[in-house]
Amino acid sequence: MKAAFADTFYRAALTNPSDSRYEDALAVDKVLTDATFVTTDEVLTEFPTFFA
Repeated sequence: MKAAFADTFYRAALTNPSDSRYEDALAVDKVLTDATFVTTDEVLTEFPTFFA
């Protein structure tokens, strides 16, 4: 099993099609289909704040 750290940058780009890195995030997501994504409490706080 692979593990990958999902930071705020990745999560924001993946959920926002108008983000300049959206396509890059999709490409990473396709490569890591069998990976378990890990993150931190800080990312879980930053992510909704980014869109607020």
